[in-house]
Amino acid sequence: MGHEGKKIRHIDYKTMPIFDESDPQENNRLYRLVNRLHMNTRSKVVRTQLLFREGDLLEINNIFESERILRSRNYLTNAYIIPTVICSDAVDLMVVTQDSWSLEPQFSLRKESEGTKSGFAIADGNIFGSGNSFTVGYEENSQRNLVHYEFKNPHVFNSQIATRLYYADTSDGKNTIVDISHPSIH
Repeated sequence: MGHEGKKIRHIDYKTMPIFDESDPQENNRLYRLVNRLHMNTRSKVVRTQLLFREGDLLEINNIFESERILRSRNYLTNAYIIPTVICSDAVDLMVVTQDSWSLEPQFSLRKESEGTKSGFAIADGNIFGSGNSFTVGYEENSQRNLVHYEFKNPHVFNSQIATRLYYADTSDGKNTIVDISHPSIH
């Protein structure tokens, strides 16, 4: 970029839809419907994952690492950060992200020595554009059946702390998992 050390004056956010309707290959009824049904990731969700803020001095490594963090999210297919206004001592940035389809049905059927194991679930990896994921599912085998719920938040209270809450109601008891983690940044 060549703008290292300039003050970050302003940051804009642009979220591109799943399908690009200006592309004739992606401009059809199904893709337009998907774009309308999907809630794009909110700007504040993206903002919380950046390693810089307005008023900071621009560090190129923080730009590259922020892009990497955003691209690692399953609910985004692409992310990049570009300068939009360049002054002698300041720069304005735009964070551009593209959402991916995050609602997925899950099915499983497996033959094991004890019998057959089957299950189904529905998962949304970006509930209401929040970056949080929620899964509800049902599993059954010869020994038990269970209904399970799982919630994941990769940035609790707009921080770098992630949490996973899991609850399963099984035919032979209950199972609860609470996992809180903080990724190490090198």
